[in-house]
Amino acid sequence: MRRLPISGRIGLILTVALLALALAGPWLTQTSPTSPTGAPYAAPSSNHWLGTDALGRDVVARILHGGRSVILLASICTAIAIATGTMLGVIAAWYQRWSEHLIMRSMDIFLAMPAILVISVLALGIGRGWMAIMLATTLLLIPDLVRLVRIATLPLIREDYVEAAIIRGEGGWAIMIRELLPGLAPTLAADAGLRLLGATSLIASASFLGFGLQPPAADWAVMVQENRSGVLIQPWATVAPTLLIAVFCISACWIGDGIARVTGGHQETDQT
Repeated sequence: MRRLPISGRIGLILTVALLALALAGPWLTQTSPTSPTGAPYAAPSSNHWLGTDALGRDVVARILHGGRSVILLASICTAIAIATGTMLGVIAAWYQRWSEHLIMRSMDIFLAMPAILVISVLALGIGRGWMAIMLATTLLLIPDLVRLVRIATLPLIREDYVEAAIIRGEGGWAIMIRELLPGLAPTLAADAGLRLLGATSLIASASFLGFGLQPPAADWAVMVQENRSGVLIQPWATVAPTLLIAVFCISACWIGDGIARVTGGHQETDQT
């Protein structure tokens, strides 16, 4: 396989860096992310590199503590959705009878539901917090994945190596796991960036609307919501978390685009 294009490599570096920031961030500062340490909306200084927020809390400390609830939750939701959606899509394509109709009609129901409605119902049902937005995000990601995997699996079923496995007498589950899933790897890898982008957008939107983590918890989307009224006074309290979310989303798209260009056989024109 050829190397990722330059944009894909940059996206990979940025994604890994932000994941590392989300994991290690809380250990990089001893400043409390929830206790005031200065005047509200204080300008950047030697004590507060990015100033303070609406309640006088250090912006850097809240950024270092606030990545887990956006980046890690989005990554977990994406992984769960890909695993679940892949298996459902392969099953629907392989059996093509009652299971296909049952699975695909169920996915159509979820596709017809507005995302905000699903998030609102789950938040009201099980309470606001990370569990509700994780469940809602995963459920909202799965339908598109099922449809994508089913479409990508149908041509694979007609391949010679699959027919050879059928002639050897291998069972349906063995064929799906050993023969079909490896053939889906390039498609899933190219699509993962878009799914991660969707998960990040959903989680950030839910937190911004108040369905995710609740104040005073440190969360990048919550920071935007809390400090938007003071953006003209102390912009870093709003701009910094917004930029981090945007960079993570863009880098995920670059990775997906790079993988798609490599696996799709497009000619690489980026300078290396």
